[in-house]
Amino acid sequence: IVFVLDTSGSMADEGKMEKASAALLFGIRNLRDGDRFNVINFAGEEHLLESRLISADTEGKRRGEEFVKKLRPTGGTNINDALLAAIKQFDNSERPKMLIFMTDGLPTVGESNVENIIKNAQKIKVENLRIFTFGVG
Repeated sequence: IVFVLDTSGSMADEGKMEKASAALLFGIRNLRDGDRFNVINFAGEEHLLESRLISADTEGKRRGEEFVKKLRPTGGTNINDALLAAIKQFDNSERPKMLIFMTDGLPTVGESNVENIIKNAQKIKVENLRIFTFGVG
């Protein structure tokens, strides 16, 4: 599972950041031993917990929680680059692959044409990837 969280400035409004962070922490805490995960936050650019998926053991979950608790809203919304970075985390193994993408808005930085973002994501071939999007706010 790769969790992607929008940390752009608009996430400071109406408690969106707090709600999204709480949901993300819930997701991390409920991972099972044997699961692998990563956390990516984005505004104008993306930041990864790690460069690759990590084990959802006690230490991995602790690191994920610490990463999420430090996130603060600032900057624009670069959905394209964050989405591409998230998809690149996956290999073509038979393991289930899930991408959880949380944002409150439309892209404002980098590629902002939604159709182009979809085309860019489709260029990265990952078998059986499931993408779940959540609107925050």
